[in-house]
Amino acid sequence: MQAADVLDFLSDNPEFLDRHASRFGLCPAHDRVIPLVERQLLESKDRFRQLERNLHVLLGRAEDNDLIQQRQHRLALALVEANDFASLLNRLPTLFDELFGLERVALRWWGEDGSAASVSVELRRHADRLPGPCCGHYVNDELLGWLPVEPAMQSFAQVPLRQGRGATLGLLLLASDDPDRFSSDRQTRYLAEMGELITAALLRCCAAGR
Repeated sequence: MQAADVLDFLSDNPEFLDRHASRFGLCPAHDRVIPLVERQLLESKDRFRQLERNLHVLLGRAEDNDLIQQRQHRLALALVEANDFASLLNRLPTLFDELFGLERVALRWWGEDGSAASVSVELRRHADRLPGPCCGHYVNDELLGWLPVEPAMQSFAQVPLRQGRGATLGLLLLASDDPDRFSSDRQTRYLAEMGELITAALLRCCAAGR
């Protein structure tokens, strides 16, 4: 049988390839047969489109991280320039509003030159138990009392202020009306660095005021 004979047979019997597609590495689709190479090419294009979407997501996250780093740097500069403990405490909420768009920020410091009178023993123990920054949609009533009643906040970040692995000296509370801003699955690396910067600045101001 010559090649021409085979082609003539296939022309007269187009359903033959549909019936035996798998044997010849072909995949039938609708009313035509797709060669395996073409099918693989289509699948490769689908994977490429998915990779492209993933790349856009990663680029978006990289841009967000870059913006956070810029704001973190500006916060660090402001903390370095501070030299008065009371002034720094009063300045911090404004800094968070200017740099991060957070209008609901509260900080309590019971370390050196701080007063524990406004913070219960239970809350200080709670801060001690925090291994690091904690994000979520709920905080206890005492922490809620640090913030205005209105508007209602939907997510919170609690940042313990401590020097290395030493005792907890205070607690920073950040709140947002956006439930996703401080969701429980949020990465807390930048919050931890922020807590270290603030703690170092407050300790330095305490030492300078002696």
